[in-house]
Amino acid sequence: MRILLDSNFQDDLNKCLNYHDEFKNTPVAEQMHTIMRMSEKIARFVQQFQSQYGAIFLTNTTSPGVMGKYQDHVSVMCHCAKVLTSTMANRAGAWEKELENASTEAKYDSEEVFEQIQRIEEDQRIRKREEMARDERQKQREEEIKRLEWDLEFKHASIDAAEKKVKKAEEKVQQAEARVQKTEKDIKIEVERRVEAVREETIREAAEIVLRELAEEEIEDAHHGPSHSAAPTSAEELTSPRSVTPRSLGRISAGARKAKEKIAELRKENRNIVYEKGQLEERLQEGKAKQEVWNKTEREYKRQIKLKQTQIDRKQIDIQALQANMQAKEKGYDALQEKYMADREKLEQAYNALRDQVDSDEAKRILAARKRQDEKQANTNKASAPPRGSPPQTRQKDPDAPQLHDRSTSASPQLAADSNFSLANELGEDWETFGTSSLVDEPLDVPLGDGGPRSYSQPRLLDTIYKPG
Repeated sequence: MRILLDSNFQDDLNKCLNYHDEFKNTPVAEQMHTIMRMSEKIARFVQQFQSQYGAIFLTNTTSPGVMGKYQDHVSVMCHCAKVLTSTMANRAGAWEKELENASTEAKYDSEEVFEQIQRIEEDQRIRKREEMARDERQKQREEEIKRLEWDLEFKHASIDAAEKKVKKAEEKVQQAEARVQKTEKDIKIEVERRVEAVREETIREAAEIVLRELAEEEIEDAHHGPSHSAAPTSAEELTSPRSVTPRSLGRISAGARKAKEKIAELRKENRNIVYEKGQLEERLQEGKAKQEVWNKTEREYKRQIKLKQTQIDRKQIDIQALQANMQAKEKGYDALQEKYMADREKLEQAYNALRDQVDSDEAKRILAARKRQDEKQANTNKASAPPRGSPPQTRQKDPDAPQLHDRSTSASPQLAADSNFSLANELGEDWETFGTSSLVDEPLDVPLGDGGPRSYSQPRLLDTIYKPG
C-alpha cells in the first residue's frame, strides 16, 4: 500500500486528472510518458492487490479486514485507471496532429524514444511468451517423464510377476523331477526285488520238478524192489529205493500241485509288474516331454525378460536425455534472460541520456522559437503596412488596416493564432520523454486546413481525484 502514501505519485496523478495549464503546456511526449507511467503503476498495484487479497469489487463494502480497510482506495485506483485510459483515447487524435506539425528534430527524437519503448514492450511480450512456452514445455516434459516412470513401474511389476511365475514353475519342475527320480528309483528297487523273488521261486520250482521226477523214477523202481518206511529228506533219499512209500508219494503230489499254483501266481504277478513297469515308463516319458515343453517355456520367459530389461534401459536413457535437454533449455533461458536484462539496461541508459539531452536543448529551442516568432511578426507587420505612396486619409478609412503606432492591432487575429500555435508546436515537439498517458482533457485548439482554429471540446471525466478519508 506504499503507493497510496507516495506524494510524488499523488502529485502526478492529480496533474494527469486535472489536466491544468502547467501540465497542458508540457511537451506531448512528456504528457504521454506521465500518463503511461501512472497507468502502469495503477495496473501493477491492482494486480498485486488481486493476487494478495482476491477479486476487487467497485461497490462499497462493510466487510472487516484488509478488503474493508482498502476497498475505497482500490475502487478509486480502478476508477483512475479507467479515466486514464479514456483520456489517452480522447487525446490520441490531438497528439497525432501536434506531432505532425512538429519539427523534424522533434519527430526524430519522439520516434526514437517511441521505438525504444516499443522495443522494451516487445521484449517484455516476447519474454512473457517465452516463459509461457517454457512452462508449457516443462509441463509436457514432466508429464512425459511421469508417463515413462509409470511405464517403467508397470514393466517392473510385469517382470516381477513373470519372475515369480518362472520361480514357481521352476519349483514345480524340481518337484516333478524329484518325483520322477524317486519313482524311477522305486521302480528299479521293486523290479529287482520282484525279479529276485521270481528267480528264487523258479529255482524252487525247478528243484521240486526234479524231486518229483526222481520220485516218479523211484516209484517205478519200487515195483521191482523192497519197500522202506522212512521218508526221503533229499534228492539222494528220493532216488534211493528205500524212500518210496505211498505216504511219500501223496506228499510229493501235494507239493507238486502247490508248486504249480505258486508258479501260476508268480507268473501273474510278473505280468502285473511288467504292466506297471510299462505304465511307469510311459509316465516317465510324459514327464520328460513336459520337461522339454517347460524348458522351451522357460527359455521364452527368459527371452521376454531380457527384452523387457532392454526396453527399460532404453526408456531410462530417454529419460536421461530429456532431463539433459531440459537442463540445456533452462541454461539457454537463463542466458536469454541475462541478455534481455543487459539490453534493457542499455535502453534505459540511452533513454535517460536522450532525456538529459532534451532538457539541455529545451532552452535553446525556446529561444529559437521566440526568435522565429519575432521574425514572423515583423514580416507580418511589413506585409500588412499600406503602400508608401498612399494618402493618410485612405489608410485611416480602411477598417481592417492596423492603426499607426498600435502594436495590439499590428497583426490580424488569424495570424496571431497561427503564431501562438506555431510556438506551441515548437515547445511541444519533444518526444524523448514518451511514456504513459493522461486522464482528463480540456478544450484543445487545433488549426484547420484553412488556417482557422477550432476548439475540440473533450469530456471532463474527473475534475478532482477522490481521496478517501
